[in-house]
Amino acid sequence: MVTIIRELKVATENHMNNFVVDYSEKIESGIHDTFNRIGDRSNTAD
Repeated sequence: MVTIIRELKVATENHMNNFVVDYSEKIESGIHDTFNRIGDRSNTAD
């Protein structure tokens, strides 16, 4: 029983780590896209 709980804990931690990494990468690329759009807009304003 203890082994199952331990394995579940490890699996959950791995899943959460992957989720956090995916999420932060999505946020980062979203920020880059936003800045690129702002940059494009300010370039065309001239």
